[in-house]
Amino acid sequence: MKKHIPIPAAKVAAGKVRLSQLSVSENKIYWLESRPEDKGRTGIKCWSQNRIIDLLPKDFSCHSKVHEYGGGAYCIVNGDAFFVNAKDQQVYVLVEGQSPRQLTLKPDQRYADIAYCGNWNALIAVCEDHDPVSTFGETKIEGEPDNYLVAIDCETGHVEPIVKGADFYSSPRVSPDGEKLLWLDWNHPNMPWDHSKLWIADIQEKYELDNPERIAGNEVEAVVQPEWFGENIRFNTDRSGWWNVYEFSAETGSTIQLYSDEKEYARAPWVFGLSNYASLDDGRMIGFTESNGEHQLYLLDPVAQTKKNLLPQFNNVESIVAAGNDVYLIAGSAASNQSVWFYDITSEKLTALSSIPDSEFVISRAQSISFPTSHEQMAHANLYLPDSVSSDLPPLMVKCHGGPSGVALKGLDWKIQFWTSRGFAVLDVNYRGSTGFGREYRNSLYGHWGEYDVDDCLAGIEYLIERKLVDPEKIVITGGSAGGYTVLRSLIVSNLFAAGTSYYGVADLKTLVGDDHKFESRYLETCIAPLATHPERYDELSPINHIDQINNPMLFFQGLKDRVVPPHQTTSVVAALKKKGNRVELVEFPEEAHGFRRAESIIRSLETEYGFYREVFGN
Repeated sequence: MKKHIPIPAAKVAAGKVRLSQLSVSENKIYWLESRPEDKGRTGIKCWSQNRIIDLLPKDFSCHSKVHEYGGGAYCIVNGDAFFVNAKDQQVYVLVEGQSPRQLTLKPDQRYADIAYCGNWNALIAVCEDHDPVSTFGETKIEGEPDNYLVAIDCETGHVEPIVKGADFYSSPRVSPDGEKLLWLDWNHPNMPWDHSKLWIADIQEKYELDNPERIAGNEVEAVVQPEWFGENIRFNTDRSGWWNVYEFSAETGSTIQLYSDEKEYARAPWVFGLSNYASLDDGRMIGFTESNGEHQLYLLDPVAQTKKNLLPQFNNVESIVAAGNDVYLIAGSAASNQSVWFYDITSEKLTALSSIPDSEFVISRAQSISFPTSHEQMAHANLYLPDSVSSDLPPLMVKCHGGPSGVALKGLDWKIQFWTSRGFAVLDVNYRGSTGFGREYRNSLYGHWGEYDVDDCLAGIEYLIERKLVDPEKIVITGGSAGGYTVLRSLIVSNLFAAGTSYYGVADLKTLVGDDHKFESRYLETCIAPLATHPERYDELSPINHIDQINNPMLFFQGLKDRVVPPHQTTSVVAALKKKGNRVELVEFPEEAHGFRRAESIIRSLETEYGFYREVFGN
């Protein structure tokens, strides 16, 4: 019997285990596993012969800080694990039965997206170099790190730059025969989901590349997840308006679209090492689409031009890889956490490789809604109704995802269930700018961040009020990072809300331009406008300049190690609201960065937020 009781915050923290970066090597399955109860430490898990072990000693954690968001932090080579250690951002090698050995010795350099080059016996990786003196003897942009591709000798740890010149790099992939290297690059002010280019070059003598050639990507398309398929290259590009899979022929030099579909076969690459699809030996592909807030697994046959939907119980897929025709995936459902699975294509048998404990609580499942919004457009959201039956209309929590080019997914989110189990309806908004709805929808927020996202949140509220689904007197709004900015902007332009909560949200756009890390340092040029030519837009859209229009009680949470949205973004607006006389509370977490990873932080923030709303509502 499922329990109709409030889900404890401790259960939310326990359920926030994150699995990522699945890989297969020599009949062993590897993945990363981050656990809040272990202070957010990320271990490298290995499944072999029906047994799971954590390869890393407890004082090591596998996590890259390149672009601040990381990803691609380990690589298995002949049974040895090469990984980025979270504490010092250096690459270590772990040989079975031995302690990790530090390989790189450059404290100002960070590494990510690690691959292996057998011809050089070296790792190929993205390097983010924070040394104030340029590695290439060139003038650096003040305060901005260099980014380039490097080769790291697997024996000596020597680091050699091999590709430079662009502002950003990702996805170095060595061909099966070891003769060629491909990679992606892009330049300011673009993000990798705006514009990127796919390159290929010949691997020559040690640390030398020759004949670089651009084979895809330009100023109107973004390439994602290039992979080798024999001598050919498969990749996602949104040149049709949707991320679909294409194949470049090494023999003819031509590119064909493997399957045309108005669905997204990729996700926005906020982190390195994403795996949205995998090719089988027979040429078919297995992967997942991201559409309307959920994932759908598919088996695609490019020759027969058929697509078969698979495993409909999964709507939240993190990673998928193939070894021959064996398929492994990290996937979860609307009612269960993500787990590691083996799927036999021939027999269609699904086997769990990691634990999948059944939830003892009643789970509220999302329903997709779409509604008219400003400028005669449509917006989308996931609506969760409370699991309890009451004659009263429920209070509404409006949830704003980050990014802003993020997405609200329908997979099990224990934080949302925390609220629905306490009688809240939750509107998780996929406002304009969200991914999973095509390039046009994704780009529609550009130039209007702080406006269209707010319009869509307000339109969603009105949609629910008109249908008498929520209590119009008990509406709160919450969000983190870019979502925290949407919270502040919403409170400025609307009086619909009883209260708002900002998790490490943006308050001052002008100072963010100077403070932000390199990856997003010019993101605002597309989200709003170039600061040099449109300073008035930054003044107009910065919440810190409109404190007089915020009259609601507000709660703020901030990690003091946050480099993405520095703490002063929060403390400045808190000080201004207090000076004005508003009711405002601030909770700071000294050991947290951008996004809370520790169990105690997750528990404290949830319990504080719930207590705050109870006081605001007077019950």
